[in-house]
Amino acid sequence: GKYIAAACTEMNSETHIKIFNVEEGKLRYIFKGHHNIIHHFTWSFDDLILISSSADNIVTLWRIPKHDTNEKDNLTPMENIQKFKMYDIHHPAYVYSTDIFPGSSKETMILATACFDGVVRIYIIKLNYDHQNIRYNFQKCNLFFEIPISQEFEDKVYFQRIESKLKNVQEKDKEKLSLLQKTALDHRHPNSVVFDITGRLYIGDSLGHIHIWLLSIDREYPKMEKIKILTHKELESGTINKITIIPNQSQRLLVHTRDNCIRLIDISTERTKIILRYFGLKCCKTNIKSTCSPDGSYLFSGSEEGVPRMWQLETGIPFSTNKYECGFVDSVNDVSWNNIYNMN
Repeated sequence: GKYIAAACTEMNSETHIKIFNVEEGKLRYIFKGHHNIIHHFTWSFDDLILISSSADNIVTLWRIPKHDTNEKDNLTPMENIQKFKMYDIHHPAYVYSTDIFPGSSKETMILATACFDGVVRIYIIKLNYDHQNIRYNFQKCNLFFEIPISQEFEDKVYFQRIESKLKNVQEKDKEKLSLLQKTALDHRHPNSVVFDITGRLYIGDSLGHIHIWLLSIDREYPKMEKIKILTHKELESGTINKITIIPNQSQRLLVHTRDNCIRLIDISTERTKIILRYFGLKCCKTNIKSTCSPDGSYLFSGSEEGVPRMWQLETGIPFSTNKYECGFVDSVNDVSWNNIYNMN
């Protein structure tokens, strides 16, 4: 809870990561390593590693000092590449989301990445923990498993709908619908990945489905097992921006979709059930994201009209966010909740 990371993209697409000290409100570090917008940040469990995923097709591991060092030296971006960049993981397309398996140890990190090419990749990253200097040193990174969500799932319901439409359209429109049928699965890609404490990996895709896999460790060797794919008529064919697991409620998920709505769903039964809907935000075009408070009491979200939104989680009652507004002139794309301090 000591640092906050901000991705700042210039007009030429060069992106800097600026690390601020929350307690003092001061800029402490500037990292320059990405050449396009950053879609997501993931902090390690001890906050000593920051993982950034970008539209430049790269996931980068950054070393974060335990204690503040010389501020003047830390504000020179090019020098910081040598000092703080640990490793680049190259992907064939944009990377939208990452998450770390909660069972990762200090010297073995299991990382999931969601890529625009339709594949979720699982990496095993070996680190060396320097107890004296309280820092990690990178050793190696191996691709352990790939989940091609665009291939593992045949959207039979979708195809049935297309076929029924073909029977009732004019000849000139049949070619258009046939093309849509052929390319539908090509556009399915993962937007959000998140592990729960049991090792279940939830993947939200661009066509409204949630893919669930289980990561388990057998004699120090990890393995992946497919569990099931979930959807709901309200989610189908819509883009899932983010999946959030509610603290201490692993069978309930917050699903943020690109239709001006966030839904609380129950996955404890075979049939997906929507428990509650949260309205008030504007999210229909861009990758707006939301978050849950650490105690599971509140839901906080960005919005395309530049006003953050907030609700009581259990009731869906909205709160006024006027006191949180900072004169935004464009979309509030992402929000985060501090895990230690009572702030967001």
